[in-house]
Amino acid sequence: MLGDILTKDGAKLPPIDLYYLLGHAIGKSREFILAHPEYTMRLRSLITWERMKRRRLRGVPAAYLTGEKEFYGLTFEVNRHTLIPRPETELVVDEVIRRHPRSMLDMGTGSGCIAVAVAHHLPECSVTAVDISRKALAVAARNSMRLLNVKISFIRSDYFIDLPSDRYDIIASNPPYVCEGDVSPEVASQEPALALYGGRDGLHAFRTILGSARDFLMPGGVLVLEISPEVSSAVQEMVDRYGYQLEKLAQDLAGHDRMVVLSPR
Repeated sequence: MLGDILTKDGAKLPPIDLYYLLGHAIGKSREFILAHPEYTMRLRSLITWERMKRRRLRGVPAAYLTGEKEFYGLTFEVNRHTLIPRPETELVVDEVIRRHPRSMLDMGTGSGCIAVAVAHHLPECSVTAVDISRKALAVAARNSMRLLNVKISFIRSDYFIDLPSDRYDIIASNPPYVCEGDVSPEVASQEPALALYGGRDGLHAFRTILGSARDFLMPGGVLVLEISPEVSSAVQEMVDRYGYQLEKLAQDLAGHDRMVVLSPR
């Protein structure tokens, strides 16, 4: 019965994982689990639960166990080839939607969460999504097909190297900005290194984007970039050196620097 499982496994997993994974295993909500401790799981659901529980205790992120993650009100497919979307990245989507661009380039799209969320809310916006990983692009394309009635252009490229010479109103990105070695063992062992690490100082992706982005921006176009508190000061110091001006610095709900909007001077 559910009550027995909650009693036995409640001390092993945090509540958010316990109810999320158990609900996924039985196809029921957290409210159902709380209201029906007498519910008896089917054998198949019990086997699924035990397998997910063991893997979660070994450090596999819950989103990889269920194969999905909610972001901006949409449910995205994720796997070990894509970064798991974080709530902080919704600031980037908010900013893009607020500006109502006619075109946007999502650099390093991963699961496609930024590109798909923007296209979902701005179907008239022409969205292009870029990633170096073929496997990540495949996930992003599946998310696009499942969630959208509008088309996103997907391009495999190492940053701007293989892009056609198009220009965009906005270039948005959640670039890799973690300093090498500066991440929890759980994350380091599970999420793709290409999507996490920005070199020894966490700034490699910012140098690359700032160095080339102006050639792909329309007049009046802007960069909307997620940052971390750890690299915020360094990124702001780079802005003038690369010929940009800081239009906006935004904080997340915890008050940490999390997004910049930059325009070429």
